[in-house]
Amino acid sequence: PKSVEGPVRPVPHAISTPYGYVPGYPLNFGQHFGLDYDCPIGTPGTVRYSGRVVIARADWPDIWTAQQFNVYPKAWGLTLSIDIGRGYTEDYCHLSKITVSEGEWVEPGQNCYETGESGLTFGAHLHLQVRYQGRRIDPALTFTL
Repeated sequence: PKSVEGPVRPVPHAISTPYGYVPGYPLNFGQHFGLDYDCPIGTPGTVRYSGRVVIARADWPDIWTAQQFNVYPKAWGLTLSIDIGRGYTEDYCHLSKITVSEGEWVEPGQNCYETGESGLTFGAHLHLQVRYQGRRIDPALTFTL
């Protein structure tokens, strides 16, 4: 059976903050728009699904994108964004290093990044969010991709 992480776990650590309303979460009125994995800086990570790298850079989201998502500009820090097809994009945020390039095709199991605490964070972790046609959705909704 598939888990909330998809067919491949992105890092070998447990989910520390779920998607949705989290009592006491200090941003977005308690709403958390992804899955957080509590892991040390430099933990190697992979993607859950194969796809094309569309963003592999720091200082994202830019101001226009930040307004669209109602987040702080540059909040996600060093970000790897993968177009996995059918309107779905996965974002791996707060990274310390990216080992793939924009335009490259990536596969689950491939070492694509190292976790970190870049951008707006409260400590080292991986933030995974999924977007469908640009809108953030619960990663659990991507079970059957």
